[in-house]
Amino acid sequence: MLNGIPTADDKRLAQKMYCDKKKIPYFAGDGICPSCHRNMFEGYSYEKCANDIISGCPYCHCSLVD
Repeated sequence: MLNGIPTADDKRLAQKMYCDKKKIPYFAGDGICPSCHRNMFEGYSYEKCANDIISGCPYCHCSLVD
């Protein structure tokens, strides 16, 4: 965290831990959208990443599960 604000890497790790804990697939990979090439984790809150599965890009809405 930078100055108490979660970074994209913090959010990526939170998502990985959530998926491991729930034994569900981790679709986000390195966090870079294969379509628009933006860091998807910058578009999600820490709470979303820590408590829900990330299965698409919040910017271009590309699905990671198709």
